[in-house]
Amino acid sequence: MLLAWAQILTLPLDAGNTRGGGGGLEMDVMWQLIYMLVFVTVLFIIPPAMFWLECGDDENRTTCGKAWYVGWHMIFLVIICILILGILYATIATAYIPVQVYSCDASDMIRDQDDSIENECDESDIELEIPVTFPIFTVALMSFVGWILFVVYGGVGLAAIPMDLINMWRTRPERLTYDELNSKRSSLKLRSAALIQDGEAIRQKELDLNSGLHGWLKKRRLR
Repeated sequence: MLLAWAQILTLPLDAGNTRGGGGGLEMDVMWQLIYMLVFVTVLFIIPPAMFWLECGDDENRTTCGKAWYVGWHMIFLVIICILILGILYATIATAYIPVQVYSCDASDMIRDQDDSIENECDESDIELEIPVTFPIFTVALMSFVGWILFVVYGGVGLAAIPMDLINMWRTRPERLTYDELNSKRSSLKLRSAALIQDGEAIRQKELDLNSGLHGWLKKRRLR
């Protein structure tokens, strides 16, 4: 949330810093710093937390097992991101800026000052090719991907909120009558008895497997 607020509040700070004599702040450095912090957070902080949460409910995993799971997933994610950034930066890391160029003859302009500059100058359109640094390229790529995700998920969210509210009201809990409560209690008793029988059958099957197998094959068969 702090990084999200920083991106929003830095915009008026940038506008105020460029007015009048300026505030003396190097806003280009600040923008790059904020977006590189966002890049580090998105790539190295949020994904490990998500991967750790995925295996957090698995009681069979130890702490080392969870760390191994997070590490392998992070290695895969970092390799994918490095490939994407490396390939794109090597191929399209150039900014093309359209510019109008006026070629004028100064001597003719001095002799005939009544004519407009359009009569004295030749106009042409060119494109300036400016190599982009890696931080600027990373900022541009994150902004591009971020706007696409915002358009997609923002539109889906706005359309889904009314439907979610309607379904929450439609499926809201309702008070049961005495007869409905007894009927549900009876069905739960029958279901519980069936589950107990299934559990006893599974336990008997495990005992049969334990009596017939030994060693590594036994463990594999139990799995």
